[in-house]
Amino acid sequence: MTYNERRMTGITPERVADLIAEVLRPGHFFVANGRELTCLHLETEESAWEIFRGRLLDPAHTRERKVFRSWNLYLSEEKQRRSGKPKTKHVKRS
Repeated sequence: MTYNERRMTGITPERVADLIAEVLRPGHFFVANGRELTCLHLETEESAWEIFRGRLLDPAHTRERKVFRSWNLYLSEEKQRRSGKPKTKHVKRS
């Protein structure tokens, strides 16, 4: 067994999900006053996904779809939260 194989034993998808959730907690980010960072975790999200010659194709150019877990960070302003408007900015997706 190689060093990397030994390191990977015991790492489950659930453990990886727990680690990602911990890293993406809003307290780990600096957010300016009047703004809020929200993390949304989806157990399953279907996306267009095809790799061609080592590059991820644009969704418009692929028919393949794959299901992933996803974590999305949204940055919103305080006045948007008070007014109930769901305008948020998509910051990062993994």
